[in-house]
Amino acid sequence: MRHAELLVLNGHYREAGPLIREIQTCSDKVYQATAEILLGLSAEKSEKNVEKARGHYIRALRRKAYERRYTQDLYAMAYAGLARMAAAEGNREGARTHYKKALELAGYESTIREARHYLKND
Repeated sequence: MRHAELLVLNGHYREAGPLIREIQTCSDKVYQATAEILLGLSAEKSEKNVEKARGHYIRALRRKAYERRYTQDLYAMAYAGLARMAAAEGNREGARTHYKKALELAGYESTIREARHYLKND
């Protein structure tokens, strides 16, 4: 799971694909949510397919498979992704709401910086 996450975070989407598909085969909610978030990041960043990414993020968050030690940062990244989409659509309030939620969960410095930057400059 972490290997796939690291590949996605470093922009190696094609290499991460088989690992993400393997994660999807697990029936555990945590794995399913993780796969959705990683697919969302890949769709958003690599494919530039905002609607596809939004669907993955929303499905992951609806699974309510939050597991602090495994998915906290991934959930923060999903909220940040939804915030980026809201901001791009001109929905400032939606972006602020999602970035605030991302900050509550984020442990990765890059996610924290992104959220703080938006909230400070909005």
